[in-house]
Amino acid sequence: MMTKQPGVPDMKTWSVTPCMSPRPPQGDGGLFAREGAKVLAADINRDAALETKRIIDGEGGICEAVSADVSRVDKVSAMVSGCVAAFGRIDVLHNNVGIVEVGGPVETTEESWDRVNCFHPLKCIKRWGARDVLGQTLMQRTYELSAPDDRTIVFRLKKPFVLLPDALGKLAGNLCAIMPERLALTDPYKQVTEMVGSGPFRFKKDEWVQDCHRVYERFTNYNPREDGSPEGASGPKIVHFDRVEWHIISDPATSAAALRTGEMDWWAYPAPDLLPLLRQDGKIMTQIYPSGFCSLLRPNHLFPPFDNPAVRRALMGAIDQAEFMTAVYGPDRSSWQVPVGFFPPNSPFASGVGLWALTSPRDYSKVKRELEAAGYRGEKIALFAPTQPWFKDWCSVAAEMMRKVGIDVDYQAMDGAASIQRAASKKPPDQGGWSAIIPAFPGDDLASPATHVALRGNGEQAPLPGWPISPKIEALRDQWLDATDLATQKKLAADIQAQAFIDVPYYPLGINYPSTAFRSDLKGVLTAYEAPVFWNVRREA
Repeated sequence: MMTKQPGVPDMKTWSVTPCMSPRPPQGDGGLFAREGAKVLAADINRDAALETKRIIDGEGGICEAVSADVSRVDKVSAMVSGCVAAFGRIDVLHNNVGIVEVGGPVETTEESWDRVNCFHPLKCIKRWGARDVLGQTLMQRTYELSAPDDRTIVFRLKKPFVLLPDALGKLAGNLCAIMPERLALTDPYKQVTEMVGSGPFRFKKDEWVQDCHRVYERFTNYNPREDGSPEGASGPKIVHFDRVEWHIISDPATSAAALRTGEMDWWAYPAPDLLPLLRQDGKIMTQIYPSGFCSLLRPNHLFPPFDNPAVRRALMGAIDQAEFMTAVYGPDRSSWQVPVGFFPPNSPFASGVGLWALTSPRDYSKVKRELEAAGYRGEKIALFAPTQPWFKDWCSVAAEMMRKVGIDVDYQAMDGAASIQRAASKKPPDQGGWSAIIPAFPGDDLASPATHVALRGNGEQAPLPGWPISPKIEALRDQWLDATDLATQKKLAADIQAQAFIDVPYYPLGINYPSTAFRSDLKGVLTAYEAPVFWNVRREA
């Protein structure tokens, strides 16, 4: 951006996105300054803009420097106002914004080439929309998705969809990540094989050892936003550590000892029974993940006996949520909460509708009789039981509960990766398939009908294995998505919960509020989202 001095030939005013990259000494700002123009050097990196000013000032020119993110309208407006205030007018707006990678085609790495040239948002959105619970809805309501230029994406909708920004920006479930085209073309139900993005850290694949450790390094070319406050995954992502090492330690006692001695700085999810010990250590701080994790027992609706809704309803009478929570977190209710319906307690859509099915006295003999009357004929239940903490305990409670009501349980212990892989199988339980699994989700993921993966009733298109069919829940969800006021949404959410107690897509087991633990010299740890994030964290003596 520049203004002209007297004597410089008249030039037309160019209305293009303004940015001035320094590239000294042959930078564009220098070229204009040598022709007598007054220059406002703008760059997202203030040091780069100041370097341009230093060079121009050194050559006898006139230059002011500002920092501006030209992808944001408010920053561009402020930059234009600043130029007018400094020089009284603007004659030319010159755009030179872009991503810089040093080197030619031979020297440029594949990752850098993708970063500069090969991001394909449309393909990324379509891949995400094929699998994500809210993305599926968005794509169903989209008539056409196009990109008229390299900075614009246009959704032509079949009908108004007020949740479009929420869908693209949410963290719940599968987030809409932008990646290189070759990765965006991966089958939506297959894992991508590379981690390539533009965030504040780089994943060091060359140092990755599966089930042992991962390494992340600061991405030096990342520029955080200059305004706002960090909260969860939003706000400026300012990095204070050059390297983060994530060690996977299977033994909780070993993890606790490493944290207490200072060998480790942070334990993402401490074992609940060790939290009292950690809280007594003056060199350790703990923080709670406030939205919690909801666990649930998911039956397979494709095969007997859980293809029978009467059987599913009968088993609800045996679910003791407090027993499931106590098995993992003990009797201290500060770390867990029951009763919990089909929406977590911190959701505006939580209600007491139908909760009597979970709060009435548990009578296993009565449930056994009701199962038989409903049509249970002694089919063996294949219960997948991951060996990780929490899940192993929950599955043990579920197996014992089922046996009390006369269900024949085949308890199949396996590691977490195997359980996830086998849960996707639609084979019968006696051919490698399954009858019941216990997953857990962050409370935010289940907070509304829009993002609630376990409440979909669209059969084999359901985003969570189990594949329930519930036309009534689907119709109520569609009405909820069209509702424009909170009161109507709450009424519809209560109707969804009432129908869920009839169709039983899954069994709510309660909500727990895990803690994270870290050395007390670490400051700025964020826990608004239910996973560790490494930006904003700094060390203070």
